[in-house]
Amino acid sequence: MTPATALTRYRAEQSPSLRNAIATQNDGLAKEVAHRWAKQCSVPFEDLLQVARIGLLKGIERYDPARGCAFSSLVVPYIHGEIQHFLRDYAWDLGKVPRGAIEINSKVRAIARRWQAKGRVVPLHKIAASLGISGDRWREIEEITTRHPLTDLDSAALAAVPDGEDDRITQLRRELARLPNPHRTALRLLYLEGRSPAEVAATLKLCPAELEQIAAAGLLRLKTRLEANDAH
Repeated sequence: MTPATALTRYRAEQSPSLRNAIATQNDGLAKEVAHRWAKQCSVPFEDLLQVARIGLLKGIERYDPARGCAFSSLVVPYIHGEIQHFLRDYAWDLGKVPRGAIEINSKVRAIARRWQAKGRVVPLHKIAASLGISGDRWREIEEITTRHPLTDLDSAALAAVPDGEDDRITQLRRELARLPNPHRTALRLLYLEGRSPAEVAATLKLCPAELEQIAAAGLLRLKTRLEANDAH
């Protein structure tokens, strides 16, 4: 079956299996767009590719061969649009974060860094409480900063390295800062702050099984990056 025939047949039948086959045949379009975006932002290529593939599927669903336009001319904008939507909602738009939340978040994490430099890890919610910030308010701030990664580890706890820290720990912290959410936040809450899986699942609005999968994927990605650094 030729690509044109497959697209025409899908338009008539709306078969999910045929749609997926067309997407597989055109995966190169998703990869090409994802590569372009990977050069412009800090989101890993693998994550951008997954988003690009969603855009590819949406483009296939909306493409109508009867209109006479080239398949790629419609699908590629859908792929770009899906990635742009992802970046606006989950990545680097600080403009949507209230300034007060950023300031409180930064202050709490600065105190946490000072304690960590002295060899003690103090949970962030306890530091917030010591500053007179209610539990509800701190959870609200965490939720906001979880949705906007630059106000989280990148700009705070992992952006600055305490004096005298072991090089391996420094490397681990930096690689953790590069992970996308929710992997980064899950690992931070579980391992840096020592929160229970039940607490973390509730904070991220996940079921325990989803949290386990996210944490495992994050740890695997960290391991892969650290091993790659060791190889250089």
